[in-house]
Amino acid sequence: MLFAGVAALWVDQASAAKGLLARPLRPAESGATSPRRFVYLSLLLLTLYLGVFQVLSLIGLSQDVELDGIASWQLFSLHFVFVCFLVSHWLLSQGASVLEGDEPGDRRLEEGREVSRARSWATELLLGTLVGAGLWAAVLLTLLLIGGFWSQLTGNEPSGEVPAMVEWIGTQPLALRLAVALSAGVVEETFFRGYLQARVGVLASTLLFVVAHFSYGQPLLLVGVSLLSLAFAALVVWRRSVLAAIAAHTVFDVIQLVVVIPTVLGALEVSPSNDS
Repeated sequence: MLFAGVAALWVDQASAAKGLLARPLRPAESGATSPRRFVYLSLLLLTLYLGVFQVLSLIGLSQDVELDGIASWQLFSLHFVFVCFLVSHWLLSQGASVLEGDEPGDRRLEEGREVSRARSWATELLLGTLVGAGLWAAVLLTLLLIGGFWSQLTGNEPSGEVPAMVEWIGTQPLALRLAVALSAGVVEETFFRGYLQARVGVLASTLLFVVAHFSYGQPLLLVGVSLLSLAFAALVVWRRSVLAAIAAHTVFDVIQLVVVIPTVLGALEVSPSNDS
């Protein structure tokens, strides 16, 4: 919780410094905290704890979990937390005259909207789809090279074990796997790249993204997550929109969950659920 609190204050201060904190959420000149600002800070703290830092509390504990007892909706619980925060943040921000104000932050917000509107959705989604497919091959090759180098350096083979949760998702019905990939692409990119990256920058948002995926547990996989996050971040910087990153993330996850993981599990004789 301490890490989440520090991160929440950091995000808040960075938002204010970049002019991305709506007027109703800014500190009052008297130093008092308005009800809206209190709710916003509380929700930001809770979201960062549940969605990012809570996984750190599991380090060193037994990872034995009865995965068969997990309900399908639980796969989307953290994404639901992110969505609730983003929607709440938007609602709490209402009343800010971002289109009428003359402050630098207000102009920056409107310029961002104009750039976003000028982009073709079809172009961004197509670009993201191509990047997502290319990223799968690029990240796989990079991890193989890193794994080979590590093996030569230490004499130990890196673990090739599939994380239990990923393995379990890979055995679920096709519709559920597609839904998980789409949810991850849309929600995680909107929160980590659309919201956090705009405020704390590429490296900090990538660090938070990697921490949120610590449940993978394997250093080599976390390296892959870092590479993916940086690639998605670069897309956002380049395109000044999260659409391409959303498509790239979704396509990458679809390849993993629909093609790669089931193929690996099939080779290991782990039968997937009925896709019908």
